[in-house]
Amino acid sequence: MSKFDSTPNNIIQKHLYIVYLNKTGQKIQPNELHTKLDGFGGLDVLGVYQSSNANLNFPLIIGFLSSDNEIPRENLFAALEDVVSDINSIVPVPFLNLEEIDDLSTFYVCHFPNEFTDNKEFDAYLRSISPNFMILPKNDYIMVSAQTPNQAVLFRRFITALKINEISPFVTTSRSKILPMIVVKGIPNEVDKKEIASLFKRFANQNHQNNNSQNNNQSNPQNIHQNNLQGVNNYNRIHKYNYIKPLNNSPTYSIRFTYHDIESAKKAVSDLNFTQIDDKEITVSLFLPDKKFKNEMTQWRLIVNNLPNILPIQFHRVFSAYGEIYKTKIYKTPTTYGVVKYLSQETANHVEEKLNQAFLNNSKIEVIRVRTILIQNFVGTITEDGIKQMFIDFNPISVKINKLPDGRRPMVFISFKNDADSSNAIESANIRFSDGMKLAAAPFLSREEQKIAKMNDTRNSENTLFLQNLPSSYTQESLIDLCKTYGNLLSATIIPNLNTNMSLNPLKQPVKNGIVQFVDGDSAQRALKNLENFQIEGQILRISPYKDKKGYNKK
Repeated sequence: MSKFDSTPNNIIQKHLYIVYLNKTGQKIQPNELHTKLDGFGGLDVLGVYQSSNANLNFPLIIGFLSSDNEIPRENLFAALEDVVSDINSIVPVPFLNLEEIDDLSTFYVCHFPNEFTDNKEFDAYLRSISPNFMILPKNDYIMVSAQTPNQAVLFRRFITALKINEISPFVTTSRSKILPMIVVKGIPNEVDKKEIASLFKRFANQNHQNNNSQNNNQSNPQNIHQNNLQGVNNYNRIHKYNYIKPLNNSPTYSIRFTYHDIESAKKAVSDLNFTQIDDKEITVSLFLPDKKFKNEMTQWRLIVNNLPNILPIQFHRVFSAYGEIYKTKIYKTPTTYGVVKYLSQETANHVEEKLNQAFLNNSKIEVIRVRTILIQNFVGTITEDGIKQMFIDFNPISVKINKLPDGRRPMVFISFKNDADSSNAIESANIRFSDGMKLAAAPFLSREEQKIAKMNDTRNSENTLFLQNLPSSYTQESLIDLCKTYGNLLSATIIPNLNTNMSLNPLKQPVKNGIVQFVDGDSAQRALKNLENFQIEGQILRISPYKDKKGYNKK
């Protein structure tokens, strides 16, 4: 709404209210409400949600109000009754504790009424507050991403306060926080999904209070499909479940269950992970919706070598004693090893220090946190074996080459056992060249660390040039070939050009721009001198020292 979008960034301090109206067929316009309420206690109408589905079992009209000062509810009722009729209720919206939130703009929501997802009502609800946001709907949760801090605060406050059919949404405070959901994998295809859903609902009602210690000490996994499950509610009830379609030719499938609270989900993982369904072992893990955070977790995953003959359930319990685990897995190759993923990097660091070279069932285990570095600017024909040989003195564990589209040079990830090997490999890589480009190596950073590094970019304008009017067919490799004649490069980037200068491009062809950074200023000056007004495929090249978006030379 224009009123909200123009307000200063102080929505965190505003008093917000949700007004529910009964189904009376009345039509409410935000502008009408604003006009009639203008001046009353500084009250603003931020938006009105009005359902188009008359069959929904909750009030069809919800108003969103804002005020600088707290308004007694009886006064607010009196003011609104002059404007609208048949008010169901008025709910004050709680304030946010920003100290508990580490990612304000992006959050995940579950526990919303089924009608919202089936009828796109939740989308309409959010857009009635402000149209400028991104929503990614799933069957059992959604991701919401706001464009401004003001919007993010407003969305979080109103979504948290929403309550329809006695259901209140669950909203995450962090990208690393789990939803009250579990993922069950390894269910045999011949077992009907409705039967599994019914099984887990019965198990959710089983009381394990009396035999909890017995379950936690068992060596062999139980077959939950064959057990007679009875008793009182122990997990709270299951909110809903979502079938995950198996991959082609997979003998198993997965189901995601949503519980009413985090502790119930954690207990389900504790009791059911590595149990069996029809003599087939299943895995049960907490559900993390943020894929980028799951990728970041690989930076502190632990590799456990020299494992004795141990069951997966025993392996999981050994390491879960030290902190909250996302997943564990045992791999049986010529040598058996395990992988442990903790939700916290601090926990992983502590476990590595404490358990490395410890004894497990009379076997001395090796616990290592893999150190991963990123190397850029390798020529596209480089191979994993070639990279391993290049860094063999530093004992690389693994090498992964990520091919990039549009002819860009690949990203190479190398993992090491310790800080000394990874640091020495970075030092070695940063003095090497690959077909005209200087390699750029650094520790692989998380998304937040990448943001900080970008803010601290020290790109030197004396070494960096901006090239305009490149042919649309140009790739990163084409740009490297054009410029490497004048000296070795640190980086080369192709970017689209939306403002074509027709005097430089008489053929009116789509063009691109490029940014190149040389190793030294002399090389950049040679390129600047020789490439000015250079013609490529009938187009005149324009080249100049690079400036940032604000128009300042990068220093």
